[in-house]
Amino acid sequence: MTSSSSRDDDQQDARPEIAGIAANRRGSVFGFSIEPARFEVERPVRVTPPKALFGSDLIAETLRELDIPFVAMTSGPVLGELNDSLVNYLGNTRPQLLSCLDDEIALAMAHGYAKVTGRPMAVALSQGAPLAPGSTLCAAKRDAVPLVVLETADAPHEPASPILLADFAPSCPGEARYAILQANRMAQAQPQGPVRVTLSRAVQSASVAPLDTRRNPQRYRARVSNGAGRADVAELAAMLLEAERPLILAGLVSRSPAGWDERVRLAELLGAQVHAAAGNPAAFPTDHPLFLPEISPSDLSQSDVLLSLDWPDLAGFTRGSYRERNPHATIIEVSPDVARKLARGGECDTPTPSDMLIEADVDQVIGALVEEMGDISSPHQTVKHAAVAPEPPGDRTDGPLSRADVTRALSRVAASRALCIASVPRGWPIGGFAVQGPLDYLGAGNSAPAQAIGSALALVGSDRMTAAVVGAAGFIAGAAALWTAAHYRIPLMLLVISEPAGDGSSDGQAPIAQARGRTAENAWIGHRISQPEVDICALAESLGALGLDAGSDYTQLGAALAKAVHHVEKGGVAVVDVRLS
Repeated sequence: MTSSSSRDDDQQDARPEIAGIAANRRGSVFGFSIEPARFEVERPVRVTPPKALFGSDLIAETLRELDIPFVAMTSGPVLGELNDSLVNYLGNTRPQLLSCLDDEIALAMAHGYAKVTGRPMAVALSQGAPLAPGSTLCAAKRDAVPLVVLETADAPHEPASPILLADFAPSCPGEARYAILQANRMAQAQPQGPVRVTLSRAVQSASVAPLDTRRNPQRYRARVSNGAGRADVAELAAMLLEAERPLILAGLVSRSPAGWDERVRLAELLGAQVHAAAGNPAAFPTDHPLFLPEISPSDLSQSDVLLSLDWPDLAGFTRGSYRERNPHATIIEVSPDVARKLARGGECDTPTPSDMLIEADVDQVIGALVEEMGDISSPHQTVKHAAVAPEPPGDRTDGPLSRADVTRALSRVAASRALCIASVPRGWPIGGFAVQGPLDYLGAGNSAPAQAIGSALALVGSDRMTAAVVGAAGFIAGAAALWTAAHYRIPLMLLVISEPAGDGSSDGQAPIAQARGRTAENAWIGHRISQPEVDICALAESLGALGLDAGSDYTQLGAALAKAVHHVEKGGVAVVDVRLS
């Protein structure tokens, strides 16, 4: 991609410091000392005590009582009553309205925020939320993140779907209050996911009496506990301790530091190797001797007990060669969503022949297992016998860029500061990046900036810098999200990757042509972004970000990242245009 020149350092340093962001009063999440930000860019004037109260005021007050920090909303009159209540009744604080240019941006930001915190922010949509496979809400359900989605009955919207954990349509303000209380609790119960509340204009405009403060909303914020019984934990511990070669599949687990430490402790007690899919958020330290970045047929054939910690597709993983090599292997599945996984199976689907199914919160089960085992460890395998992940390739100083080079460059950034990789394209090599904590890496697959912006929002006020790698096509399509990040000064570094054939989408095109006996030389057609080329830096700067041209050279990339880090540390958004060879 062609690029314009970046701003000079003097101009970028003239922007206000991040000190313009203040902290709200809410406590920590998952043990992190992260307070939700409050942005001073949109402070309402002449907010006075109301002469009358309306249904939307009650709804806004309920969101505040639940300590929902933000409401992502698009401009427009569809939920104008709620907008008025957030601004002119609550003063646009706790929760604060976040202006987004598109409904999909608002949903993706909420998704990214929940990935970090495990808690929802509200999303108020101008149109009905799409519930089709591949939609943002479908991705939220797949990633098991909590979302509270507010819609209006006046906009066309799809009927209830299995994607939604619940779908509320209150008919009066009192019902709306309790619908939101219940939606917040259901979204955060295990398994987590999206919940929708449809608010009609009549509900939002109805007159209401002053809120009865005697009713304690904290009772609707209680964390739903669903741990395993003592007998199940004892039986599970015995099965694992008797194993010769236990293997742990760490799937969709929480961002809790305590949960992370207990997973490591369990693996070390058992001497069990651990595999985590690169597409999922971090679940185990990648530099630990027990970590398996890839699973070979030998690893599978030697495993006599397989422990799945909410692995997304356990049936697919154990189908075929695993069954042939391990017909008598013990399979244990721990997931908060076992019942729904079983219910989704079609007539032709092969269910997982699990020897033990535990439907419970993964962290609670692991904690109970560690407590049950105490200091007893398996005599059959120790850390010393585990496979050690290969060392990443050495540093380069010049020459054309590859995907691995970009990963190494990010690793050098992480060596001097806490870094959160919010997203990378699916199939991106992350082996060169040492994942050592639950917030180091949030998964792969999202190609647009909005989700990374939501994760960066959740980390404002922490000691972490947020970075993401996105493809050029996804960036161009979703660039409008940068305006929200720049407007509220949400610090973020985005690396936009341009590849000769276009975002790697043509990687699978050549094999198809070759398998059919046709030329692979045309694989780029329909995938390459050219004629005209898009000026990534100019697009970023037009939306308020700093655009930096890293070219296709390793030395240039290092210099561009240094400038980007400097800018993000001051509270800005930096976009680095990287062209691979």
